Formats: sequence, structure tokens, C-alpha cells
Amino acid sequence: MPAEHLTEFEQYIHDHALAKDVEHVYKFRTVDSGLRIINEGKLYFGTPLGFNDPFDCQLTVNTSGTLADVTKHLNKASPERPRAERRRMGKALLKDPDATYFRVNMSLHEVMGETGMCCFCRTWEPILIWSYYANDHKGIVLGFDPSMDRLFDTRMNVKYEDDYPAEQYWTRKEDMMLRIITTKYKLWEHEQEVRVIHSSPGPKSYRIEALREVIFGCRCEDQKLVMDACKAKGLSHVKFYQAKKIPFKFALERIEMSQS
Repeated sequence: MPAEHLTEFEQYIHDHALAKDVEHVYKFRTVDSGLRIINEGKLYFGTPLGFNDPFDCQLTVNTSGTLADVTKHLNKASPERPRAERRRMGKALLKDPDATYFRVNMSLHEVMGETGMCCFCRTWEPILIWSYYANDHKGIVLGFDPSMDRLFDTRMNVKYEDDYPAEQYWTRKEDMMLRIITTKYKLWEHEQEVRVIHSSPGPKSYRIEALREVIFGCRCEDQKLVMDACKAKGLSHVKFYQAKKIPFKFALERIEMSQS
């Protein structure tokens, strides 16, 4: 997407956090929910507050600091206020640290509640993800090409860390919010997650050209139902694959299927 067509927020993600190394992103679904995505032509962006990991996108930030730190922050955030007033505000914020901690972190919590996020995997292969999100391998995976739709312009790789990120609110960097929404505990690393964010939660339409692949789980029995739905929606460009267990390995392969 040309830079002149990006919003300021999208431009920042494009420059600092965009998952530029992924050619496709994959959505693991049950057959019913996958058919809904196909038939409605929409992806659902949920609020991060509903994620199954209570730490995900809900990291708390440290609001302790010196008067100089707080005043410097206020100088940048509210330059229109008189200098003496900004200093009084800084003293008041430091006088009741518990209240300040609560107010700041509650405001971040509210921002997350107003943000939409759709989660994908950077590959179709992880057998655990098939079990978690695709009905024990009886479901399907939808593969999207992010370059075909601006909806994916805010796609970001999730980073997995052992240590809880230490973010200081008053001296924070510009990417603090991005770090909060892209950092998870390392035990989740097997999900290989790519997430797309939106300014609001809810269903968002995608261009049908962006849907490129449908992969059927190794236990799926609804191939014809899904293929007929794609045909009815004019998705003649979509390729279909059947996932199969590889003998003597804890791994899957996929075999391209005929569309006839």
C-alpha cells in the first residue's frame, strides 16, 4: 500500500511493527464458523479484553516517577496549559500514587475495550492450533493474502518473552501501546500469532480476492459443503487442500484437491 494512502497510525505500524515477512495468514475455524466467514465475507474483530489469556493486551504499566518525569510528560501532552499549572498537576499525580496508578491503567484498559483485533497464525501446520481452534482437526483453515486487502495493513507479529515487560508510563516510548498489544508470555510461542488491529471491534468486510486457500483438517468430513459454498460466492480462485498425517512423524502435510 503506498505510504500516502496510510493513516498516521497505519504508517507507524508499517514503519516499526508490520509483519512484512508473511505471505499468508491463516485463520483456524470450525466448519460452521469458517462457512460464516465465507458466506458473509467478513472477519470478526473482537476486543482483546475477551481473549483467553488474561495477560494478553492487559499488561499494567508503572506510574511511579519523579516530578521532572511527570512534568516533562505533561509539557508534551498539554502544552497549551500554563507551565505553573502543569507543575501543580504533576505534584498532584505524585501525591496519590495509588489513585494515579489506577486511573492510568484503567484508561489503558478502556482503550483495549474499544479496539478490535483479529488473530491469525503465520502457518497452517501447527497440530496444537488445529486442536485448539479447528474442532480437533475436524474444522478448516482459511488462508488470506494480506497484500490483497487494506484490512490487513495493520498486521503485526506477536513477540513472546519470558519476562514481564517493564513499561514506565511517564518516560514511555511511542511504541508502548504496540508493545502491550504484541507481547505474550513465551509459553504461547507455539501459536506463531499474527494479529491485525482495527479502531473498533465487530465484523469487518474483506475483499474476496484476499481469501486464497482453504485447508481441510485431517478429520474433516465437510469438504463438499465448504467447496460448494466457495463456488456459490464466486471464489473460483481459491485453492483447496486436504491435511493428512505424515507417517512416523508428529506433523501434517497438505495435498491439493481438485475443484471439480
